[in-house]
Amino acid sequence: MGRKLIAFVIGALLALVVAAPVAAETEKTVTLVGTEYAADAWCCGHFMSFKGTAVVPQLGAVTFDATFANGIDNVLSTAEFKHSLRRLQLTLESRNRDTVTIWGSTDWVSPWDSVEEPELTWSVTGGTGRFTGLSGSGTYKVTPPDCSSSHTLVLTITTPWRG
Repeated sequence: MGRKLIAFVIGALLALVVAAPVAAETEKTVTLVGTEYAADAWCCGHFMSFKGTAVVPQLGAVTFDATFANGIDNVLSTAEFKHSLRRLQLTLESRNRDTVTIWGSTDWVSPWDSVEEPELTWSVTGGTGRFTGLSGSGTYKVTPPDCSSSHTLVLTITTPWRG
């Protein structure tokens, strides 16, 4: 009886291990192309807001609203080094109005003549409805329009959505 029980328990544990879902750790890229609806500038940078629709892996069809800021903080800059910043706020909304909020904030210091910038990162900061408790992170790049009002935001999802 004791051996049968041990064999049953071991078999049940093995079944759980084999059946346990494995999160795909593959990197995914999604391109969001939106139309600008607001923009402004200050002495040392600019912001732009744009929105559109897309299909996002694991989330499905969404509308999105993004604001991207790009500039230099003159208060923190010196004669030798500039303090650059990039900010992204992105809200993805499903057809039933569940939302995911993504935030990216990158600051760096470099010589004034440098044009290199670090990889821009983002992470999920909130969610509602079926996206409550969702997490994820990755990198992003925003391409401003060339003589049009379309902006391209490329999100690379390096940590899969988890909820």
